[in-house]
Amino acid sequence: IAEELRGDRDIALSAVTSDATAMPYLAPPLQADRDFLLIAAKRNVEVLRFAPEALRADRDFVTSAVRSHGGALEFAAAELRADRDLVMLAIRSMVEARAVQDEEDSAFPSSRGFAFTDLEDRQPRHRSALAFATEELTKDRDFVMDAIEADAEALACADMSLREDPTFVLKAVTSTGLALAGAA
Repeated sequence: IAEELRGDRDIALSAVTSDATAMPYLAPPLQADRDFLLIAAKRNVEVLRFAPEALRADRDFVTSAVRSHGGALEFAAAELRADRDLVMLAIRSMVEARAVQDEEDSAFPSSRGFAFTDLEDRQPRHRSALAFATEELTKDRDFVMDAIEADAEALACADMSLREDPTFVLKAVTSTGLALAGAA
């Protein structure tokens, strides 16, 4: 009966929504089920840490995951984390998610720090998906400037050489003053 329970989609989804480290205990077919993983990742992006390498390298799968949650980029294969379009999609996805969260916080101010605590704990450690891009992209002046124009918080995730460059920082803050928070 334990195998039946481990293969039950509802039980499995509840388990990984609560704690992504439950993934290895799911029935093997669910661990590799593309649709199940995309649904689970919408609720807890950390489940992608346990997704099969083949899916983490699959452009369509990762693109779908990133559209739902920009933080999914963290778990993508390196070649996808080097893809400018995919990284920019992840950046924009995280910006949209923050806007929704900010809207919810202002609609329900008393819930801040209470009802959403569990959800906030599952959010990526970084506020910009640029943090999950390859080092090469975080050093690319043109790409980072584009990222900053989409997300002022991206400067904080850029390579230190850019964050310490007064000319680059001036250009970034001219584009969006909030970028100053990410300067070194």
